[in-house]
Amino acid sequence: LTLNWTAAADTETTNSATLSYKVIRSAIPITGLSDLSSGTEVMTYTANTTTFSDSGLSAGTSYYYAVVVKDTDGNESLYTVKEVKTLTSDSTAPVVSTPTLGTTTPTETNVTVSWTAATDTETAASNLKYKVYYSTSNNMTTSADAKQNGTPAMSEWVAGITSYPVTGLLPGAQYYITVVARDEGGNETVYTTQTLTTKTDTTAPVLPAVSTLTEGTVTSSSAEISWSPATDNANTAAQISYKVVKAASAGLIDTVAEADAITGTDLVMDYTAGTTSATATGLNHSTDYYFAVIAKDSSANKSIYQTKKITTPVSTDTTAPVISTSTLSSSSVSSTGFTVSWTAATDTDTNLQYLVYTSTSDNISTVADAEANGTAFGSYEPGITSKTITGLTASTTYYYTVIVKDSAGNKSIYTKNSVTTSSASSGGIDTSFNSGGSGTGGTVNSIAVQTDGKILVGGYFTSYNETFQERIIRLNTDGTLDTAFNSGGAGASNTVYSIALQADSKILIGGEFNSYNATSQMRIARLNTDGTLDTAFNSGGAGANGYIYSIAVQADSKILIGGDFTTFNGTSQGRIARLNADGTLDASFNSGGAGAGNNVRFIAVQTDGKILIGGGFSSYNATSQGYIARLNTDGTLDTAFNSGEGFNQSLYSIAVQADGKILIGGQFSPYHIVRFFQ
Repeated sequence: LTLNWTAAADTETTNSATLSYKVIRSAIPITGLSDLSSGTEVMTYTANTTTFSDSGLSAGTSYYYAVVVKDTDGNESLYTVKEVKTLTSDSTAPVVSTPTLGTTTPTETNVTVSWTAATDTETAASNLKYKVYYSTSNNMTTSADAKQNGTPAMSEWVAGITSYPVTGLLPGAQYYITVVARDEGGNETVYTTQTLTTKTDTTAPVLPAVSTLTEGTVTSSSAEISWSPATDNANTAAQISYKVVKAASAGLIDTVAEADAITGTDLVMDYTAGTTSATATGLNHSTDYYFAVIAKDSSANKSIYQTKKITTPVSTDTTAPVISTSTLSSSSVSSTGFTVSWTAATDTDTNLQYLVYTSTSDNISTVADAEANGTAFGSYEPGITSKTITGLTASTTYYYTVIVKDSAGNKSIYTKNSVTTSSASSGGIDTSFNSGGSGTGGTVNSIAVQTDGKILVGGYFTSYNETFQERIIRLNTDGTLDTAFNSGGAGASNTVYSIALQADSKILIGGEFNSYNATSQMRIARLNTDGTLDTAFNSGGAGANGYIYSIAVQADSKILIGGDFTTFNGTSQGRIARLNADGTLDASFNSGGAGAGNNVRFIAVQTDGKILIGGGFSSYNATSQGYIARLNTDGTLDTAFNSGEGFNQSLYSIAVQADGKILIGGQFSPYHIVRFFQ
């Protein structure tokens, strides 16, 4: 046991640190200084101390402790004697006669847990202590498991209670909750784990009474905006995320759907938790801009602030950017393109933008010549120092240059250079691609090419060029591994069957996996441009209960998925579904329809928005279909699509030509590829 006491004071001793203390232990009561001889001195006089620990005592025994304080003149005083009884040696855990827990109806974030009090042979009921634990996995069957795997609902053990409120839970999530009882001997008993699901949060964040944005510092090239924080029924202020966008007109971003669809250079700030300000850069001078802010909670409910118009002032900058090293270089030259690189220019304006021009003639030496005679590849992009050029003609010499522009519109041009594309091989293998590399260590099921020419590859492999990679990789334009993609991540836990690119360059993958980078993802995931998991996509959703073989992105950013699944996020879906841009289920798609009678292997969206599907099914919405069907934009069957009796075996691939004709490939006979009229 440990004794503690308050330091004494003395009228003659100004420095209390010179006072000394001794401790006497006795088996019989001590009534005064004269009784000290009946005890044992367990601590000799020690200066400036207020604590003492005693050991070697007998269990279940009463002891009397006296503390004596002495000044430098030898005068002594006695503290009030303390009787202490040691605990009985106890190795028996508390008894829980009714181990079942009770709970109130969970809210989005809270639930109160109750239980029947335990009993103990040595510890009084009022002294039994309890602690509540919760987990998202069923891994708390013993007290040791609960303490190792669970999250404690309280920081300290609490004596004598039989209920406790658990707070800070996530909406719409399943939890396992248990209680551990502890006696004074440290013996513990665990109650039976209780399973519960918190209420789904469908309430959007509440904006402040004045939901307008505030204009901060505005320059000719930047604008600062701020806002008052939103509140939410299931999230703290720090958990609410904000997205900031801009547009040339208020009508383009005055609804959540419109503002949330903004990507690219008009995206000022993507969803960021807990912030209430942002700065837009790279603006043009003397220009009207409209800004909008979306508030989003952890369940992806969203509200939008009123749009704010800000006009940038006239720029006084008339100085063009300075190019200290004007030499351009080319790399990764192929029959259809190359990569151009340069050294960044400098300027008093830090928001420099670059644009590459090409020409088959030597006529792009000045800014005016390049703009008049050259072909611009894309549009001005901020802060880049390289660009991959594609779509060129084989065995052709190209002149290329770069124009740099500041926010005021002042421009400078780099010294032009030239490069000759390699010859085409008429369908032969391009031996320069991944030259000397061993390639993947398994099957490749899907390939997608990014706008920068880099290549996404998915399948069932665990290595590329002898480097560990889990089922999805990105290659550089020359076929070598892009090691910056999902660096250090575990990747997909099983086969990736499909890859699709969104307009904002984020990456959708579907397949047989149930996790990505060790985070639960049921057969579909969205990746950020660096390959890391976009955790905002279908946050908290159960995903698909079967494989996803095909993904297609509509023009409105909604996502079509096809495969072997029969539910998505717990809702019945006949092997095809449409998701909203945030990954949640679009319940309006083929509402009430049975869907495909068997797996959907491919999806393609026509220019009119109608949807082609094919696979192993012989019916759609209970109507006979020979392994192929066309759907209306709402997911219902397009009965005007005439494929006759269809095919006699499964279809695996489709492509829509520019003229609208449709190419189909699969296992059918006598041919394995055919073309349809539109």
